[in-house]
Amino acid sequence: LSEMLGEMNVSHTGCYYRANFPNTDATASLGLLYDYSFTGNGLKVADVIEGGPAEKASSRIKAGTVIESIDGQKIDDSFDFYQLLNRKAGKITLLSLFVPASDRRWEETVQPISGGEEGELLYKRWVKNRRAEVDRLSGGKIGYIHVRAMNDASMRAAFDEALGLNLEKDAIIVDTRFNGGGNIHEQLS
Repeated sequence: LSEMLGEMNVSHTGCYYRANFPNTDATASLGLLYDYSFTGNGLKVADVIEGGPAEKASSRIKAGTVIESIDGQKIDDSFDFYQLLNRKAGKITLLSLFVPASDRRWEETVQPISGGEEGELLYKRWVKNRRAEVDRLSGGKIGYIHVRAMNDASMRAAFDEALGLNLEKDAIIVDTRFNGGGNIHEQLS
């Protein structure tokens, strides 16, 4: 138990630096993952991030859809498309879309999100995928909890999942990777 406690204690040791530059560029996100092996013009969508701007009931954007232009600017290999999303978070943005398999074209508007909001969605996706992998590999017998930080909110979430979602499991994997730090290692063990 002492060794496990020591591992949890040191698992979040580190330091960070965040520069604060006023009026800097801020690339927004459409809430999509792209197929970077696609060689044609446009951006081929590999997946739609759950909870993102393109995952709404009225959207027809799915994996395999090609974004041909953003706000009327055609997308090709001559420039980095991310510049078309600079400072677009929260602003209505027009996408011209194409599905090669059905030869169908249409336009949709989306409201891009900030990089921080996308990071939150990607974190939730990562946890959901880890939980599903543990469930699949254990035949549903082992639960999974990711402890995001060693703070009160994360401790409450971990206990909630342990005594709720995972109450009937034979064991629980408590994952502290990429943990933001804090001081609840003793309570968790």
